[in-house]
Amino acid sequence: MAKPVAAIKKKRWITVAAPQEFGGGVIGETYLAEAQEGVGRTLSVSLMTLTGDPGQQSVHIDFKIVSVQNNSLMTEVTGFNIISSAVRKMMRRGKEKVEDSFIVCTQDKKNVRVKPILVTKNRAKGGVLVDLQKRLRNTVLKMTAELNYTDFVNNLVSHHFQKQLQDSLKKLYPVSVCEIRWMSVEPTGVPIKETAIASRLSDEEEPPVAETSA
Repeated sequence: MAKPVAAIKKKRWITVAAPQEFGGGVIGETYLAEAQEGVGRTLSVSLMTLTGDPGQQSVHIDFKIVSVQNNSLMTEVTGFNIISSAVRKMMRRGKEKVEDSFIVCTQDKKNVRVKPILVTKNRAKGGVLVDLQKRLRNTVLKMTAELNYTDFVNNLVSHHFQKQLQDSLKKLYPVSVCEIRWMSVEPTGVPIKETAIASRLSDEEEPPVAETSA
């Protein structure tokens, strides 16, 4: 006797919703037979799509689908990043750049890797760059520890976190750019590798070409 053939479920489009801190609106769709199959998948969305502000198109927010609710896929924020072309435009000839990468812990014990970048208004000696990097790291660690993860993300998106950080750094040396160019939730069990970079854009390097509007 032939075995019964299992019915093949038809796939359908299932909506993906942003978390409540972004209004809970639809940020995408995925083609699945069962909504539960989408749990664990990730997607990246321009911040401009979420806020309607064209000035934020260079920032992307990473989401992970974590549950199913009312036949929609619910997400949480797992990352924040500025696209590389926008980061390159932050540099200008005769300035100093300091970059760093390290783990911070939020008030609600969420481990997050951040990659800040700052650009000075003028050339600076190596000792000044070292002092800036130390204050940069210590200030980010302290500020993050005072915020839960949701508030931390909201402060990054609103640029309040970056503004407060710049206000602290410019007391040490004039800073023209201060950004968190990358943030991501750190998976458990991954070895922590810290890096710190201080560099100068030499006179031989060509400065980035600014975009012009049509």
